[in-house]
Amino acid sequence: MAMAFALLITLPVNRAHAGYECDETRQLPPEADEESRRIACEIPEKYRSDVATAEFVGRLIRLHDSAAWLTTDALQAAHAFDDIQGSGRGWLTLARDDGDIDVRYFSEQEGRIVAMASATLDAEAFKARDARRLAPPEPMTEREQRLMRARNLALTTPGLGVCTKHAPNTVIVESDDDGRQEILVFVMSAWVIADEAPLGGYHMFRVSADGNTVLSHYSQTNACPMASGASSEQAQALTVTHLTSAAPTMFHVFMSLQYRKPLYVSTTQNGLLWRVERGRIFMVRTDKDSAMPEVPSSTDS
Repeated sequence: MAMAFALLITLPVNRAHAGYECDETRQLPPEADEESRRIACEIPEKYRSDVATAEFVGRLIRLHDSAAWLTTDALQAAHAFDDIQGSGRGWLTLARDDGDIDVRYFSEQEGRIVAMASATLDAEAFKARDARRLAPPEPMTEREQRLMRARNLALTTPGLGVCTKHAPNTVIVESDDDGRQEILVFVMSAWVIADEAPLGGYHMFRVSADGNTVLSHYSQTNACPMASGASSEQAQALTVTHLTSAAPTMFHVFMSLQYRKPLYVSTTQNGLLWRVERGRIFMVRTDKDSAMPEVPSSTDS
């Protein structure tokens, strides 16, 4: 799967190169960060773009997903959800120019959807602030309407497969693909049982900027692999066989961060083995000196 798009969020440049020097790094611009230099030296050229994109987007998904649960906890502690009128209609995580993330929570009241609570994730401190109930509730902004339409469009896709009985988690972000503005909707199986980690049921939708049209739909798995014993201290890592791309995806990066364990990914398209850990993707040599640690179970996607 090619993921050639540029998100409207940039990561800080790290000028500490940590010794990554090779022929390939000499072709990089002087401001290239440490991870770009590592990828240039360690990852075959035909996979570099996909690996770099998967790392960036996977960490971004994790940040937005964390914003949702951290602000939910803060709002619950502030009793912001007590006695809310109407029916809940989910939330949106909204990237800000300063790197923080606003999270707005919605309900349907008297036939219209309104924002009824909000909080902000301080990305640097990684904690919620400004958690409050909105009184009176606020009308949705034009931006929020577009993003919510895209979210609902993805969630109502016929046959959308998620791998737990609980409502899936979603992350919605705006992107700019070569000057073409789009909305990206990530739909992910909810992780609710500590010892059972879903490795399937992950989807990415590219939606038109107005939120009205699905442009493409990537489904990562054809089945619902589950990793038993994921929370066990004895489980050194998780492993999955991957069919739908030649390199690990942003969802593998997200899962490794979510479950806080290395994830070994065997890509069947090229017979390669990869390790995804701490938001980074590494190739694994398959000789006897670099054997995988024992894992609780092996799953197939």
